Amino acid sequence: MVSFRNVVAIVLLSLSATLQAASDVRGSADHPLLERYPRSWIVNYNQGQAPDYRWALGALEKVNGVVAAEEEQRVPGLLTRISYRLPPGISAREAFLYLQNQLQTAKAELKFQCQGRACGSSNEWANQVFGYAKLYGVGRSQSYAAWQLSNTLVSLYSVQRGNKRVYLHFDLLEQQSPDQVQQLRSDGYLRWPESGAQEALLSYLVSSERSLWLVGHQQMPGSAAQLQALSRQQAERVAQQLRQAGVAGERLEVFGIGALAPGIVPAGESAVFIIERP
Repeated sequence: MVSFRNVVAIVLLSLSATLQAASDVRGSADHPLLERYPRSWIVNYNQGQAPDYRWALGALEKVNGVVAAEEEQRVPGLLTRISYRLPPGISAREAFLYLQNQLQTAKAELKFQCQGRACGSSNEWANQVFGYAKLYGVGRSQSYAAWQLSNTLVSLYSVQRGNKRVYLHFDLLEQQSPDQVQQLRSDGYLRWPESGAQEALLSYLVSSERSLWLVGHQQMPGSAAQLQALSRQQAERVAQQLRQAGVAGERLEVFGIGALAPGIVPAGESAVFIIERP
């Protein structure tokens, strides 16, 4: 017959094991941008500089034996990786939406999302993208989304494993000093920095042999003719800066389109975009 003392000891040991299992890994911490799901705990944590982070903007696919996102950006910055395990009874989708709602409230911009098998192989997300094998789960249960909040990039992923355990993970990359040259070369265009160009950008524009279009935008009140004239003047001022820096004048062509491209520049703002021609 089991004594009362033995029963108490068994209960205490069980409770101790539960509390230990539900504690965060040593050295980990929540990121201030996102509040964890209630009663979840951190099971994997890493933070450090990432010189060439691959931000997935599409589902995973395998081409010639190489797994990669259908679309991605390579970005340097400070990378924080946190994986949470969820308490029993919480679905992967419920946990995913909990963090996604926080991003929406913060006015983050959704760049890509997928759900279930449309995201690609969960095994590849776990091991190739996030580097944490326990994120490998049931393909139909997974969700992924890429968000941008100002200078911060977020990759959000949730999945349920075959043993019913649910994990929620995010990569959060803080771009500390955006590489304007890399952006211009990869995208083919760049919004002219209002606080002045970085030295590396000016050096690149001077040494490059490509033609440049300078396109002024004005999302302000006024007639179409007025806004086009003002935006052209603004683009011409940037062209003058580039000439003074050493860019050959024959490489520059100036345009002013006023408010004829809604959505490119927020209402109430003006901007000049550099477009690098082949």
